[in-house]
Amino acid sequence: MKIYTRTGDDGTTSLYGGERTEKHSLRVEAYGTLDELQAAVGLARSVCEDTQVKKALKEIEQQLVNVMTQTASPNAAVSMIKDSDVTDLERETDRLCSDGCGFSGFVLPGENLPFAALHFARTVARRAERRMFALAAQEPVDRPVLNYINRLSDYLFALSRQELKNP
Repeated sequence: MKIYTRTGDDGTTSLYGGERTEKHSLRVEAYGTLDELQAAVGLARSVCEDTQVKKALKEIEQQLVNVMTQTASPNAAVSMIKDSDVTDLERETDRLCSDGCGFSGFVLPGENLPFAALHFARTVARRAERRMFALAAQEPVDRPVLNYINRLSDYLFALSRQELKNP
């Protein structure tokens, strides 16, 4: 079985559900960046050593499948990301930062490979957030999805601090 279809040779692609759109559309750009984010989170998980951080990253990878599916489904009837998912990220970020995670200057992410990988994932999360809000300015996007992506970069920052604490 071939993995290419040639259906995109005209510059279009299928959304989840079969609708076709241009490959350069905001929606495709948004879920493509989310796909890149999931890969960056997976890379970070593969190099991190703290078992709790690895577990958290796997949960993020799984949740990003839901975010991508919902983003690639412009007419989705069911929201896959809930307000409780956002609250969970906030609670975990607060827990990880309970001893001080505040901004005290720019971070040099090259301390070690896990720290650098988590910061790379954090920067991709910030780009995904920008793409999602650009999409939301043009088309409806569920608020919990936007809030989840908005909180994710902070959570990845907190996870990087946790990974650095526990070499």
